[in-house]
Amino acid sequence: PDRVRETLFNWLGRDLTGMVCLDLFAGSGALGFEALSRGAASVIMVEKNPAVLRALRDNAQKLGATGLTVVRGDALEFV
Repeated sequence: PDRVRETLFNWLGRDLTGMVCLDLFAGSGALGFEALSRGAASVIMVEKNPAVLRALRDNAQKLGATGLTVVRGDALEFV
């Protein structure tokens, strides 16, 4: 997973300033939080599992993440 995330962001570039990112099947939120740390204007995380959703919201609060929307739902239905 770390290698996949690293490869993805190497491809996208280091600076995501002003971009809007969609993190489907958010899970740990690693991709979305990384996008925010690289300057994304906003990130939408979509997660179906209620326990994982709570963890995402808790982590977002602990990190003081701004520009983040966490949505409970099926990622395939969301798009």
